[in-house]
Amino acid sequence: VYRIWSERLPEQMFHEIRRHAEQAIQLDAEDARGHMWLGVAETWLRRAEPAETILKRAIALNHSLAVAYEQRGPL
Repeated sequence: VYRIWSERLPEQMFHEIRRHAEQAIQLDAEDARGHMWLGVAETWLRRAEPAETILKRAIALNHSLAVAYEQRGPL
């Protein structure tokens, strides 16, 4: 994920993150990391409303996810 972001790889890669995150959520809906990465992908795809909802879910599941807080921005 870092490489995709830091090297400004094509938007299609964001969809790959999204697909993998959705698979992770299907495997374990209580693991906040899948929600976090799905929220990150939604943010990068400029889908603010779904991203906010998904990131809130990630934070509710695990209050220690710094990446989820960072993607939400200042409150």
